[in-house]
Amino acid sequence: MARIAEGRVRALSRRFPALASLGARQIGKSTLAHLAFPDYTYADLEDPNDFARVSGDPQFFISHAPRLVIDEAQRLPGLVPVLRSLLDREPRRRVVLLGSASPGLLKGVSESLTGRVGVFELAGISVAEHDAESLWIQGAFPRIHWGRPRARPEEWYPSYLRTTLEQDIPQLGFRISSLRLRTLLTMVAHAQGGICNLSELGGSLGVNYHSVAHFLDIFEGTFPIRRLAPYAASSVSAW
Repeated sequence: MARIAEGRVRALSRRFPALASLGARQIGKSTLAHLAFPDYTYADLEDPNDFARVSGDPQFFISHAPRLVIDEAQRLPGLVPVLRSLLDREPRRRVVLLGSASPGLLKGVSESLTGRVGVFELAGISVAEHDAESLWIQGAFPRIHWGRPRARPEEWYPSYLRTTLEQDIPQLGFRISSLRLRTLLTMVAHAQGGICNLSELGGSLGVNYHSVAHFLDIFEGTFPIRRLAPYAASSVSAW
């Protein structure tokens, strides 16, 4: 299924030698990359064979693929410095990095690829792409609406959440109880649309303010939540 974002990522790839496409797992980044860049070499770092090929000699692999998509790029932090060197020497080269966790990937991108990379965050299905009522009730993940076969929300979401809390977050190096993270995420879900009081959340969770802030940073970086600043006439007072 074509996405409205297809034209936007193509435009970014024309303006920047590198493109970082970020978003939650299963939000459609890989499908979008295949649609937008069908002639690019594709490497998925979740695939053991692809990971071995790329990690064994990143410079050799990348230098032999002038048009390249690397999925789950955050799994290989040493990739970005290699890209910087190649892109500086060959500015016509094009690389697309897909990431489902922004902290590690964006840190490397911001430090090494400043001015060379366009960053795009892929959100869920929009109301311009699908029935609004269905999106409100079942969420905006493509697998729920466009999958073949379509996933059942009552089965798919619990599995998705379990994978995020028990596998994805620990793989980023965070050693936090998945039960504690699940409890916090549940509390935040009940408070959505309201004011986020970190001290109250910490009191209910049995941790301090700073721990809650850290946990929420992890959630935002792996995309289960999105934080919105309050509206204010002054942009300074909103923070």
